[in-house]
Amino acid sequence: MIFADTGAFVALLREKDENYLAAKEFLASRPVLVTTDYVVDETVTLLLTRVGRKAAIRFLDAIQQSRFVRLDMVGPAGFREAADLFRAHNDKTWSFTDCASFAVMKRLGVAQAFTFDRHFSQMGFTCVP
Repeated sequence: MIFADTGAFVALLREKDENYLAAKEFLASRPVLVTTDYVVDETVTLLLTRVGRKAAIRFLDAIQQSRFVRLDMVGPAGFREAADLFRAHNDKTWSFTDCASFAVMKRLGVAQAFTFDRHFSQMGFTCVP
């Protein structure tokens, strides 16, 4: 299982994105992905502001109907762990969503992230593609 981050989802839905081709090529291998409610929220919001409402709804529908993307809820314990990570790493520019993603990845034992965000490698995860 591979964790899917916001940047990867946005790249897949924006042909103008510099990572569009790499993201499409990676997704063609049909990896089993996991993401969080926080990442879905962040992605829907970015798509709404950068691409438009239709793209945001298309993404939301795809996530809800996908057999290849598992949606994991951060929940109260994940929120607390994310807050602890956020506070402990004040030398980093990690977003709270990044910290929540790290917490979920650790809980699930996921070592790889489908992302173009260097923050994941700073936390020790392997970034793909």
